[in-house]
Amino acid sequence: MDSSKDRWIYGLIAVSIGIAAILAALGIVLTKFSTATDVGAVLGIVTGPIGAIVGAYFGVQVGSAGKEKADENAQNANHLAIQLAATPEGDERNELIRSLR
Repeated sequence: MDSSKDRWIYGLIAVSIGIAAILAALGIVLTKFSTATDVGAVLGIVTGPIGAIVGAYFGVQVGSAGKEKADENAQNANHLAIQLAATPEGDERNELIRSLR
């Protein structure tokens, strides 16, 4: 399986667990507290860290995907530069330069 695909599957699992934890906390809080301010205060304590953890996970994944693409682009540019440097003057080199534009 593709590693980027694995990361998004793990992200979906993390979000699912987060939603399940929030729903479980909501069920518990609704049985213990009767006023809306109490319910909101206690749920805020639960949902804040869950949201932060899930958001951080996806932030790291997006940053990692961007780094992989940048590394791939740098490697392709390096190969092109080596190919251009190794090609002698003439029609083949001019054609290679035209293909870069």
